[in-house]
This record gives sequence, structure tokens and C-alpha cells, in this order.
Amino acid sequence: MRKCLVLLVILISANLFADSKEELIDDIFNEIVSNSSELKDLPQLFEETRTALIDTFKPRYKELKDPEIIALQEKLYSDVKASEMYLGYMEGLKKAFVEDLDQTFTVNELVALKKLLNDPLLAKLKSVQEKNLSSGDDFTEKWTSKNEKLVNNFLDRQKAINDKLKVSIMKSVKNKQN
Repeated sequence: MRKCLVLLVILISANLFADSKEELIDDIFNEIVSNSSELKDLPQLFEETRTALIDTFKPRYKELKDPEIIALQEKLYSDVKASEMYLGYMEGLKKAFVEDLDQTFTVNELVALKKLLNDPLLAKLKSVQEKNLSSGDDFTEKWTSKNEKLVNNFLDRQKAINDKLKVSIMKSVKNKQN
């Protein structure tokens, strides 16, 4: 009986100090974000984009003379600043992620996943992935540049053909007039 009580006390105390499912999910999400350069940089990117877009709606008083148009511009600018444009992405992403993890994993699986995220072997794999992404970025830049050159070449050729077509049409019209 005494052993059962000791075991029960140990189990109860272990549960008191264990992370709740919500805390585990929150930790996992934060770990994933902190290890992902893409996700980590998104809030700053969205803030910069939002600021730049808001700035494009600033009334240009030098160009505006009509008070009604100035008032409309000021109202538009105010509405844009008050809007949720480019806000709440990370919060929405986290909410969806939390819901998916909550529905997919048990507490024990979340504990294992949290341990896995901190495993040195996974860190090594992430390192390889980062190098691969860097190499992939170089390839993508070269590939994009090559295709831009091809497209520009085709556009130049199309323009030359169109110019010749215009000349041909003008000659044809001129010949018909004579």
C-alpha cells in the first residue's frame, strides 16, 4: 500500500510540472519559427511592406488643388492606415498551426516532437537543408536570369517584326492610294 501511495504522489507531481498541451504546442511553434529564417523574417517584411504601401496613399498636396479631392485623398489615406492590410499574418498562422497540432498529436507525441526539435541530429539536418536552400537560390537566380534574357530576346524580335509589319501596312496603303 505504501508503494502505491509513493507512486501516486510521484505521478501527480510529475503531471503538475509537465507542460500542458497548449504550452507544448506553443513551444513547438516558437521553436519552428525561430529556426526558420523565412518565418522569422516575415513580421518585419510585412511591416515594411505595410509602411511602404501606406506611404503610397499619402496625399500629394503639391499636386492637389481641389479641396474635395484633397478631402477624398485624406480620407483614403486615413482608411488605409486604419486597415488591417498586412497585419495579423503570424497570429493567423499560429492559430491554424495550433489547431492542426492539437487535432493531430497527443500530449506524448508533442513531448516527443519537442525533444526531436532540439535533437542535435535534426540541427545537423537543418544545416544541410540551409546549405541546399542557398545552392537552390543560386540556381534559381541563374535560371531566372536566363529566362528573362530569353523572354527579352523574344520580345525584341516580336517588336522588330511588328515594326516591319507597320512599314509593310503603310506601304500597302500608300500603294493603294496611288
